[in-house]
Amino acid sequence: MLIAIIAYAVWSLISNTATNLSNQGKSFGFDFLSNAAGFDVNFSLIETSREASFWNIYAVGLTNTLLVAVIGIILATILGFVVGVARLSPNWIISRLAYAYVEAMRNIPPFPY
Repeated sequence: MLIAIIAYAVWSLISNTATNLSNQGKSFGFDFLSNAAGFDVNFSLIETSREASFWNIYAVGLTNTLLVAVIGIILATILGFVVGVARLSPNWIISRLAYAYVEAMRNIPPFPY
């Protein structure tokens, strides 16, 4: 019975959405992705312009995200390696500074809200 209620709710939601979109003259789907975006992107590895399609803008966003992720992974690896070696240092000051940094970073929650 519960599955039937959920199925009816999902069908009703999709049907209502499709009806309202057709009343407004809009399509139900991803047809808009071939339209011109009409805005610029500040930084992109792929050449783009205002007349570029949303697919092109999506590709620009994806490549920008991958670029930031790769740079972040590389920098985090370097920082982790340096701090890890500093923790093993026989120099008391360097070792304690690295220890304080690690303990401070451990106690910061990833999403502070």
